[in-house]
Amino acid sequence: MAETSKFEYTEASSFPEIPNLKFRLIKFQLRSGKWLNLRVRDALSLKKLFIRYQPLNAYWSTSQWLSPTKIEHPNYQVADRCLIGSDLHLEVDDDEGNLQRASKEMLKLTSAMTSAGYKLKALVKSGMKGFHAYYESKVSLDTDPRERLKEIIKEKEKVTGFLEKKGINIDAPVCKDLFRVLRIWNSYHGTTGQQCKLITQHTLQSLAKGNDLENQINKGFPSSRELTGKPDGGLGLTKPNRIGKFIRNKVEGTKDRYILYTIYNNLQELEKDMSKLQKMYGFGTYHVLTDKIKYFALCLDAITKRRLDKIYHNSKSLNRRKWLRFHNLYIKTSIILSKKLEVLEEKMYELKSFKHKNNVLKSQPHIDFLGIKDLKGIGKDKNTIYQTIFTTGDVK
Repeated sequence: MAETSKFEYTEASSFPEIPNLKFRLIKFQLRSGKWLNLRVRDALSLKKLFIRYQPLNAYWSTSQWLSPTKIEHPNYQVADRCLIGSDLHLEVDDDEGNLQRASKEMLKLTSAMTSAGYKLKALVKSGMKGFHAYYESKVSLDTDPRERLKEIIKEKEKVTGFLEKKGINIDAPVCKDLFRVLRIWNSYHGTTGQQCKLITQHTLQSLAKGNDLENQINKGFPSSRELTGKPDGGLGLTKPNRIGKFIRNKVEGTKDRYILYTIYNNLQELEKDMSKLQKMYGFGTYHVLTDKIKYFALCLDAITKRRLDKIYHNSKSLNRRKWLRFHNLYIKTSIILSKKLEVLEEKMYELKSFKHKNNVLKSQPHIDFLGIKDLKGIGKDKNTIYQTIFTTGDVK
């Protein structure tokens, strides 16, 4: 994963409420290679630990313990391993990394578990080559701890056996392991750089059909889909959805030229950061836009990838990490809100511009995007427009 800043963890990351979090073991692998065993009370405390340590990998235990930080100690006491409860976690991976095949297998699993009367708590894209499903255990927590332990082990054996008999390819040893730790939801995989992301059944179904939503989940920016001219993007969706239109920050028609595109939570942060960067790197006029939620800055200078790396390394922009990881950014031009295929467009609009003169060539397609008449640049006349389909709730 690309180097990240405390600012980015604070502003761009959020962690959902994990049930009984204070009884779970939290494990951080630091960039130095050192491991930390931690205990936290709630999601806010967990977020503060991410800000402080900026871990390469982060995990939480699927079981809840009376003394979670002591369960791995070689001289543990019996009371330290008092099991309070354990999630019924099920894992599906594809050895060849075929996400479509893994999603089909996970759909079989969720169907089988529903028919067996189990309630789905969460569905997660692992950040590597598969999925995790978390189900509500049927074991009563009011029993004696020793009896509870036996019942939990029995349930895990029963469920994995049931799924294997149905021919569903699950990772049984992982599913039955009481001491298993899994990647924390919304954290990043230290090797692949992909996010361990909560998803919906609809997203899983889309992946199983081969729809191009995989990049949306894995890369943290929308999947690229050229406009079809149809309100629903040609996918035939009838559920409420959002259809986003995007252009890239690449100067199309050039080999290695991009524009600077930054995102902030408020106007004050934007002006402070962009003013600092402009003094450091001397880029030209930049334009400030908003969608009434966040604030965006676009500089029309056609900049090399190498120089843009330096700018983002020193920026506090919310999309800094995406550029440094993928060297490709999508700029939202509008969001179509579609309910019963009734379409309403919400476009970004320009608030103001901060003028700075320099001799750097400008990007013609982005000049066209902003509708500037008295300026000419390099590259194609217009940007390619891309579109992605979001089911409401999948992508915020």
